[in-house]
Amino acid sequence: MITSDLDETTNISTLNSSGSGSFNYTSVTIRPSVTSRTVICNIAGPLFNIAGGDNLTIDGRVGGTGSSKQLTFSNINTSGNIITFSGSGNNNTVKYCVLKSANSSTSNGTVCFQDCSNNTIDNCDIGDNTSIAANAILSNGNPNSGMTISNCNIFNFWTPSASSKGIYLLNSSGSTGWTISNNNFYQTATRTSSIQ
Repeated sequence: MITSDLDETTNISTLNSSGSGSFNYTSVTIRPSVTSRTVICNIAGPLFNIAGGDNLTIDGRVGGTGSSKQLTFSNINTSGNIITFSGSGNNNTVKYCVLKSANSSTSNGTVCFQDCSNNTIDNCDIGDNTSIAANAILSNGNPNSGMTISNCNIFNFWTPSASSKGIYLLNSSGSTGWTISNNNFYQTATRTSSIQ
């Protein structure tokens, strides 16, 4: 449970369900204890680094019911993001959350997938905070298979001098079996490109 607003100074360490060391689990669920919890950070990297971790659920609803997004994660660092799934981090779900990033790199995203499978982002708002992220969701690895991106508002991904994307399959040959459905992609302000 997230029981209060948090201001994190380091990333939430690597989650690994392999059973090595003292950290061993079958599944983990993170939820807010009451409405409107915010976790903010200024980290040059991911707030959540899910490297090899399986069966994590981050659910922004109090008690896991209803449709209100009561949990916000915000990284204001222009070299930071919210979640990176990597190293066979499989079968994880993020739902009913607000994910805000300022990452300006065209080779990064608010949510990143690297060498993992069967992860789900559902009913989330993925957008900007102090600055605008170049990409909302990035797939960069091989394989990245079986991902589901559904029912999300994906907005304010932008960089004026390069291509920016709501969902970017950087290594398209390694991104297979994705389901992308019922999402809204939009900008909340006029954007002017400097690309000629």
